[in-house]
Amino acid sequence: MLKSLKRILTAKNINLNYAAALLVIALLLVLTAITAFLNYRETLGNTRQELGSLSRLLDEQTSNFFGSVDLVLDSLAEAQPQALPRYDPDFSATLRTRANGIPYVRALFMIDARGELVQDSDPHASVPVDLSDRSYFRAFLDDPDLTFLIGEPIVSRTQKVRSIPVLRKLTAADGAFAGLIGASVEPRYLNAFYNELELDDAAAVALFSTDGMVLASRAPGDDRIVYSPRRFSIPEHLPEAGMVHSDALDGRDRIISYHLLPELGLGVAVGDGMDSVRRQWWQATWPMLLAVGALVILIAWLTYVLDRRQKERVQQVQRAITTQKLEALGQMTGGIAHDFNNVLAAAAASLRLIQSRGPTPEIMTATEQALARGENLVRQLMSFARRRDLAVARHDANALIANLDQVLKHAAGPDVRLKIELAERLPLCWTDQTQFDAALVNLVVNARHAMPDGGTIRITTALAQRTTDAGELPPGAYVAVIVTDTGVGMTPATLEKIFEPFFTTKGETGTGLGLAQIYGFMRQVGGAVLVESAPGQGSTFRLLFRSDA
Repeated sequence: MLKSLKRILTAKNINLNYAAALLVIALLLVLTAITAFLNYRETLGNTRQELGSLSRLLDEQTSNFFGSVDLVLDSLAEAQPQALPRYDPDFSATLRTRANGIPYVRALFMIDARGELVQDSDPHASVPVDLSDRSYFRAFLDDPDLTFLIGEPIVSRTQKVRSIPVLRKLTAADGAFAGLIGASVEPRYLNAFYNELELDDAAAVALFSTDGMVLASRAPGDDRIVYSPRRFSIPEHLPEAGMVHSDALDGRDRIISYHLLPELGLGVAVGDGMDSVRRQWWQATWPMLLAVGALVILIAWLTYVLDRRQKERVQQVQRAITTQKLEALGQMTGGIAHDFNNVLAAAAASLRLIQSRGPTPEIMTATEQALARGENLVRQLMSFARRRDLAVARHDANALIANLDQVLKHAAGPDVRLKIELAERLPLCWTDQTQFDAALVNLVVNARHAMPDGGTIRITTALAQRTTDAGELPPGAYVAVIVTDTGVGMTPATLEKIFEPFFTTKGETGTGLGLAQIYGFMRQVGGAVLVESAPGQGSTFRLLFRSDA
């Protein structure tokens, strides 16, 4: 009886082993699922942060891009004579000179109040061209309050090339509508800037009007600017900058960071596909899943081995018990035979007495007692053998740089080593986060261009004290953000001009606006930008920001 109970408890232990293994595996899978979910949240958050930084850069660049064109149009509108003959050679020459001064403007032109092209920087445009059917011209006729417009991409009727029209309204002395002064803008500059960002192959960039028309976009895996009839609409309740989940850019499910430029009637958007987010998450998660899978297999195998060993021990115990029983039976054979012999002898004697005397109660009782002893013996033998898962404010420059590190790595490119060394206990400084990001990325891109064969870009921070007037900087404490490269360096002649608007050493691929923008930004925040360079010795740019330290 005690051995049967032991056998039952052993079977229960085996079941408990499986239950414990299943519990451990279940907890492991729950923890894995939670970790995978947190990894996905982190990947999604990093993607949102990168897209937000990129959209701010695009906002700033687009504003500078079209803002400079508007300045030219505004100056031409103020300078143009009240009465001009059609295709005046002198005014056309003026338009041509101004157009040649802006690399990304293909042509400057003037349209009269009837919609006819009357002045053009193109010297071959001498045949009257009727543009009254253009959507941008009708927009000015329909809205008397409209003074500036960036239209949807069109194909020029004089040059037969695609461009983005930028128009400013001309007003006569009496206030009447007198026509338009316009510029045909090439998308080549936008294309060059988008490519400099070195976006992920799955990323898409779009320039759109505030009414939702996509003016230009960069398709995933393509380094060209393309045009799309799709519309990108921002719901009215959303702010001028934000993040949306949409397929409006190219029909693919994307996280899109956008910025609106109400003064230009434009918006910029940069989006990364959810499939790209999931791919990044999978690349970061699959080693963990592989390790967990291997651990689950190991636990299952160990449980199986433990179960087999316990079963083998049970079988060994059972075999030992059986052996003991057989030995006991062997030892009892003589006694059993003797007891059965006594039972049979008593039964035989009772039968002989019945034959000679007849059945009497005493004889029948003796016979029953003998048979009962035999039955009890058989029952005991059988029992023995039986089994049972641009707002200037105080900022931390170190934090701004740290938040931008992924964008800076993209800007530096694969052939350049980027080193970031941040000073400890750096005080807060006065700056604008968007401009700060744009300036830093611009300097990194310039440094990369200065190292065609690769090299090192080093970004450091420090606290600088000015005890006397030094140029435009009054005495005081400044936070210095220093960008140093090991590139080709600059000559003294180049150093004298690097902050001049439209001065560039990059040929047609440069605009000459980047360093000029940084210079203006540093003056706006009460700081300065200093540069040191020599041919063959690289360049060092120091951005000095006011600090209250």
